[in-house]
Amino acid sequence: IERNTTIPARKTMAFTTVENNQRRVRIHVLQGESPVAKDNKSLATFDLVGIDAAPAGVPQIDVTFEIDTDGLLRVSARDTGTGRQQKIEIKPSAGLLPEQLQEIIERRQKEVRSRDEEGLL
Repeated sequence: IERNTTIPARKTMAFTTVENNQRRVRIHVLQGESPVAKDNKSLATFDLVGIDAAPAGVPQIDVTFEIDTDGLLRVSARDTGTGRQQKIEIKPSAGLLPEQLQEIIERRQKEVRSRDEEGLL
């Protein structure tokens, strides 16, 4: 989910395996804007197991990122072939720096004020 995205927000991305007959994938959740993984902050890792044996590139793993208005990040990985799914929740204190959380809160408050002024609330 890109910086300055209005929350709540949700984004799904598709991934696949890199080895033939790969039965598990490791999901590494990162925070940051660098295209180089090691230059970003590691928030969590988890494994999705039980993927059906198949040639590399065949299984489709949908990874969904959801962040709510409280800053709670939910990440789920689902094998579309088997339906197997694994989820984690990352609390703001574990993933967002205080100033980042404050920025999100302030942005949300501005959105609410704007809607209120427009008579949408």
